[in-house]
Amino acid sequence: MRTKTALMLSLRRVIRRIDRETVGLIYGFLGVLTFSLTLPATRLAVADLDATVVGLGRAVVAGILAAILLQVTRQPPPSL
Repeated sequence: MRTKTALMLSLRRVIRRIDRETVGLIYGFLGVLTFSLTLPATRLAVADLDATVVGLGRAVVAGILAAILLQVTRQPPPSL
């Protein structure tokens, strides 16, 4: 447990030293990389499951992950 905590603290120190633009580029790269893996995964899933189940499953998982991320980062709700 101490090793994990020490790793997280050192990672946070490194991120603080990197400017915001670089952090944004890293997050963008990770997003594109993650999204690029969804097409092969979808093709594999459609072979065994109905396409509607796969499509709705992707949407539900994405929505849950987005809601968790918004809660963790304490983002305010959008204004109308």
